[in-house]
Amino acid sequence: MILIADCAAVSIFDPKQNVIALVHGGWRGTVGRIIQKSISIMNEVFGCDPSDILVGVGPSIGPCCYEVKEDVISIFQKEFPQQAQHFFVPKGNERIHLDMWTALRYQILGSGIRPDHIEESGICTACHLDEFYSYRAERGKTGRFAGLLVLRSAT
Repeated sequence: MILIADCAAVSIFDPKQNVIALVHGGWRGTVGRIIQKSISIMNEVFGCDPSDILVGVGPSIGPCCYEVKEDVISIFQKEFPQQAQHFFVPKGNERIHLDMWTALRYQILGSGIRPDHIEESGICTACHLDEFYSYRAERGKTGRFAGLLVLRSAT
């Protein structure tokens, strides 16, 4: 279980090896390549083949609402020099929004996950305050919701 309020809970499941992972898909984890590292560990420790793995990306703040400053932009540009331009959306008045969904998808695909093995909610937490908490939309005074992943025994 992880607690989130704008970041994505990313569920990773290998049905052949019966292995799961749940990662916190915020901007820091994304820059740190948390998804790629998790899938690599699943491969090394449990023999998981990325082509068998299923990935689900839960609700998180969307590119419509995720305004970022130069500090975050430059970190992404440094870590992803060839791809970073695809992770940002200009919004006018010199405002830039981070498209975390695209950044996460890039990492998932870069890990060898098949495109048809990815399920993305595409739900923005900031746009749906009636259903989710949003740290940014509620200006830091908010609750958290849980990303939960359970592995049941095959027997």
